[in-house]
Amino acid sequence: MDGNGPRGTRSPRPQPDGAPTWRERAAALRYVPALVKMVWGTHRGYTAAMVALRLLRSVIPIAALWVGKLIIDVVVASLSEAPDYS
Repeated sequence: MDGNGPRGTRSPRPQPDGAPTWRERAAALRYVPALVKMVWGTHRGYTAAMVALRLLRSVIPIAALWVGKLIIDVVVASLSEAPDYS
């Protein structure tokens, strides 16, 4: 096959490891609203918990970077101080 899709357009090449392409990943996002609506209809508490936990998980890397920054600031500050030998 020549890799051409309908009407002569090129179809995306499959990834060697079977992973979806970025275009396929973006296209899959169209199903998210229907999924959230379905979960909301099943149990509103589950939906609220799902959203809250997603937000919490998104803050954790930023918090880890902030803690790392604080540690580096303390190390730099301690290295810049002159030792007191008296």
